[in-house]
Amino acid sequence: MNLVKAAIVGLVASLLMFLLIQMSIHSRFSGLMALHAAFNTPPSAAFLLSLGLPAKPLALILHFLYGAAGSIILVTIYKNRVNTVRGIGFGMILWLIMMLVYSPIIGWGFFGFGDSVASLPSDEPLALGAPLKYIMVTLFVHLIYGIVIGWTNKRWLVFDNGTSKN
Repeated sequence: MNLVKAAIVGLVASLLMFLLIQMSIHSRFSGLMALHAAFNTPPSAAFLLSLGLPAKPLALILHFLYGAAGSIILVTIYKNRVNTVRGIGFGMILWLIMMLVYSPIIGWGFFGFGDSVASLPSDEPLALGAPLKYIMVTLFVHLIYGIVIGWTNKRWLVFDNGTSKN
């Protein structure tokens, strides 16, 4: 039952990430530093597009699967020792994987410092703006994800001794 609950927590955290990314793409957040995304397409969709695959609806499905799986992995590794700090650490690891693996595959380069998309018009789906904005927005949403999965799993799950680990 804990793994099902962990998956639900991951889905909720992924939904929050999705909403924040969509707000960041479609709003200007003019007064809030770098919270306006440097990309037109969410990274999960950009990843699929870069592979020549259709983004809709697969990108959204993958995003939620990643989120559920991440929460399950966190709970599987830490069991009754899961907490907010470990969730944040896990979110940071996921963010680093994104920066070092997925971003180069998309063509955005390590940490958004890629040359292959620099010449794209800003309205192209795979266009990427300022690397610092890309780093900040993606780091922010991964930290939020980590906080949600760490905090919520710690409070909601019941472990072998029949109690939740608070």
